[in-house]
Amino acid sequence: MDTLPSFDTTPLPYQSWGNLSSPNQVIIALHGFCGASADFTNWANICTQQNPNLAIYALNLRGQGFDPVVNRRGDIPTHHDWLRDLWHATKTLKIKPPHAECIWAGESLGAIIACHALTHATHHVRCDRLILLSPVISLDHLVPQWMQSLATCIAKIQPERRIPLSLIASNQNLQVSHHPTNHASQSATNAWHVDSFSLRFLAAVQRLISQMPSLSHQISIPLLVVNGGQDFFLPVETIESWLAHLPETTPLTHHYFSESYHLLLYDHRADTIAQCCADWISPPPQVPEM
Repeated sequence: MDTLPSFDTTPLPYQSWGNLSSPNQVIIALHGFCGASADFTNWANICTQQNPNLAIYALNLRGQGFDPVVNRRGDIPTHHDWLRDLWHATKTLKIKPPHAECIWAGESLGAIIACHALTHATHHVRCDRLILLSPVISLDHLVPQWMQSLATCIAKIQPERRIPLSLIASNQNLQVSHHPTNHASQSATNAWHVDSFSLRFLAAVQRLISQMPSLSHQISIPLLVVNGGQDFFLPVETIESWLAHLPETTPLTHHYFSESYHLLLYDHRADTIAQCCADWISPPPQVPEM
């Protein structure tokens, strides 16, 4: 696994696929909560096979299982660090192909980070297109507002107090993929598994999600959104309402898979989902009408 120095000089691990020497398109991908760059392996292979001039870099998020700063795993001082990591990686990884098109692709938490990074970016960071896979728009259907506010207050009092992942997931024995297995038990076997998360880490995630409803009207670049009809974290009406608030001039492509769950990268239709993304990234040439 390669690394690059981030904005604070700490190493930021990543995986890469495709044409890294002279691409005309560069994708920087962000995984979800309790995920890792490896989640994008199948997706990246399908996208790069179709697009020979495409480079994909999947970052391992700060505070998660492959953070090289071991005592920071499960913790992050502020959500701004995720945005800074993405901005810095974008500028660093595009030094070699400065004129290549830049696309950000985020899955779940990664999609939320990408949205915030886009809407808060300065003119020094350029993102030309955006891919959102299972973006979490709101927690209101899962956690009442008063409980979210209470959790935020407690996090300010005891920011570094850790909550075991088993406790976080104890009342969420939910199906997140087509395979009816216990996701919490399965994820505990991953090399990037994190046993517990600090209250300020969880508060950082909650804060990013709580601001998502206000971000859609700020997105003006071409946007691809993919979601599943069985996604417990993203009700269909929530994503449809969010997309309805995009500017009318925003080029939108929306793929909806009615039988798919939250973890689209591991879905039973993962290959089809990746192919949809590959087609959008580099549309096949149009056959002229006879």
